[in-house]
Amino acid sequence: MFRKFGNKRGIAECLMGLSGLKAEDGQPQQAARLFSAAEAILAESGTAWWPADRAEVEHNREVILSRLDEQAFQAEYEIGQKMPLNQAFAYALDES
Repeated sequence: MFRKFGNKRGIAECLMGLSGLKAEDGQPQQAARLFSAAEAILAESGTAWWPADRAEVEHNREVILSRLDEQAFQAEYEIGQKMPLNQAFAYALDES
């Protein structure tokens, strides 16, 4: 629904949630890309994470970094930052 109505905050929140699930499921590279894509989409909308979301964002970052070293995280983060919205959706659904 967020996609249908162009709600970028909602899209970013969903991608951030998926990044946490991927991290917990042992897929840290995919988690890092989705984490980054979520942050890029939110930044593109001109807003920042709400205080209530910060705990989840920080938790996801910590879980990802517990499974990837900083260099690997940064490499995946850079890829996620450049993902167009449709590519981020496909990647989240393992269709890319």
